[in-house]
Amino acid sequence: METDTETAHVKSDHNRKPATTDVIVIKNEPEEDLSQERFHGGIFDGADTDYSRFMIKDYEIKDESIISSKQNVYVDFPILRLKPDEIQILEARMPAYTIAPKETDENKEARLLLTLVEKKRYNVFLKTMEFFNQKYPKSEYRDVIDFMLADVYYRSWRQSGTPSDLDMAVVKYQEAIRNNPKSPLNDRSSLFMAYAKLERGDQLGALQLFKPT
Repeated sequence: METDTETAHVKSDHNRKPATTDVIVIKNEPEEDLSQERFHGGIFDGADTDYSRFMIKDYEIKDESIISSKQNVYVDFPILRLKPDEIQILEARMPAYTIAPKETDENKEARLLLTLVEKKRYNVFLKTMEFFNQKYPKSEYRDVIDFMLADVYYRSWRQSGTPSDLDMAVVKYQEAIRNNPKSPLNDRSSLFMAYAKLERGDQLGALQLFKPT
């Protein structure tokens, strides 16, 4: 039996597809492009913007943990971004307005406005307030009525979702703060406006309303 001593030449086939390991990637949303900066609305830690204090350094991981982790299967979940709940807290603590009864027409009509707000008769309140302002332009109950008016527009926005109602509420809150500089409701109203803007997605408007400390 003769043996061919010539070197065998194997023709290279560039289209061949050798067997390899298959990788299954499960994703619930498109992968984020980490090479580009992305802007997210929310309340962040200005002293630690990238949250580096939560990062784990190499020397903080034990070798035993690395070995055991290779036996586990990890699923990459997207970052869960929660909306701030400060606005819900402020809504749950709405101010309780009170007007002490007196035997005057101005007092009775002011208490009527308060009753309309408590019964959520907002449209009737707005109409009645127009006559009240014409009759008593310098009412002694101006501070209470100013903040009630802003609350009415805010609650109307909660019911209708109309952006113009929230814009009007912000304007009325600002007028109430300006007309009553010593009112204890000023700080609460400023935060209320800012968080309401933030919930609507107006990050710039919210930033402009936050007071520096």
